[in-house]
Amino acid sequence: MKCQSRFRRFFRPEGLPELSRLAGVLLCLLLLATIPSLNALGQSYGLTDLGLDSWSYSEAHGMNRYGVVVGEYEPTNSIYVAAFMYSNGIMTDLGHLGGSPYAVAYGVNETNLAVGESNQGIDTYGFIYTNGAMLNLGTIGGTYSSAHAINRSGQIVGESSVSLASGAVDGVLYSGGAKVDLGVLGGDYSSGTAINSQGLIVGESDVVSQGVTNVHAFLYSSGAMRDLGTLGGGYSSAKGINDSGVVVGEAEQVIGGVSYLRGFVYSNGVMNSLPTLGGSTSSASAINSAGVIVGYATDTNEVANAFVYSGSTMVNLTALIPPSSGWTNLASADAINDAGQIAGSGYRADGQYHAYLLTPTQASITLSSPLVLAGGQFQVTVQGSIGQRFALLASSNLVNWASLLTNTLTSTSTNITDPSRVGAQRFYRAQLLP
Repeated sequence: MKCQSRFRRFFRPEGLPELSRLAGVLLCLLLLATIPSLNALGQSYGLTDLGLDSWSYSEAHGMNRYGVVVGEYEPTNSIYVAAFMYSNGIMTDLGHLGGSPYAVAYGVNETNLAVGESNQGIDTYGFIYTNGAMLNLGTIGGTYSSAHAINRSGQIVGESSVSLASGAVDGVLYSGGAKVDLGVLGGDYSSGTAINSQGLIVGESDVVSQGVTNVHAFLYSSGAMRDLGTLGGGYSSAKGINDSGVVVGEAEQVIGGVSYLRGFVYSNGVMNSLPTLGGSTSSASAINSAGVIVGYATDTNEVANAFVYSGSTMVNLTALIPPSSGWTNLASADAINDAGQIAGSGYRADGQYHAYLLTPTQASITLSSPLVLAGGQFQVTVQGSIGQRFALLASSNLVNWASLLTNTLTSTSTNITDPSRVGAQRFYRAQLLP
């Protein structure tokens, strides 16, 4: 038995890492001469399995800036899921509030305070895990709550029943010992799903129009809830927000009279849809400070795959892990930190569904030997992995550098021509950007 809160009723499996800042590859170009470039590997990840062989199931939900991951797993011979925290190679069961041993951890902050939901008696309550103990966060009213995210200041967002007499569930902020009802856009439901360092909250809420109730993404700031709209359909839900206030999530998009679920990024008052991996569906779950987004999208066979998205490029994460990893499909990506680590869940070759942690391996790019064009200009070829963002700089003395351009690889290589005529010597430097 895997209990679910109302928040998880709307939850779908989700959810380009921030690339390392490298010194760059230098290429010295002498007039009419060619010098070979340095070869290096493109972006890839090391994979840590956040499960044991005796577990048939584990799932990651949240991660902090240090790569500490929280989620849920199914202990051997148990009918309930339990909350876990992974840190530096150690998996810790967070326990439960009492009664049925059900618990799920959804979020964790920089000081390893974890939040989620757990049974106490026959009821489910939001919790905070601190100093080795799980504490009940309580409710606005009634006997239900769930905590979904916590920021570095310890502010927690989630949802709570409003009263014993009502079936209403409202988003809630736990801050400084107080419980703040976030209200609703309409109807009798809202839920806070994420909160950034500035205390901006996002989530989803009922809206009522002409007697029809839908769910829309919201942004809560300065005591007010703002409807973020949709992509043309009736549904949207905000899943993540970074410290710059950029929001990601999922929304119904209508194309040619057909409705599709698509990931979105919301910035400066505009909601834009994200692509897919060739299928009909995508959903964005998290965004880091560099604007790198993760989530899931379907491929041409309509199979869900975890993705990483930067600039305008979406990449299937399964293609970026070692072929010898023993994993066949990274199905969802649910969290990304500013170091580019990604947490999610997927299928191993033995069919078990486990949580994972991806850590970027060293990333760099290749500059080809130059070609001298008829006009006396040099042309170089930049090679790397799709989605890598880079700057190409030029110098005549290795001291003063000028940027020729910044770009993102949309294929594994691209040709670049230096528009200036070259003198006695010319140096080029390709630098990876976040």
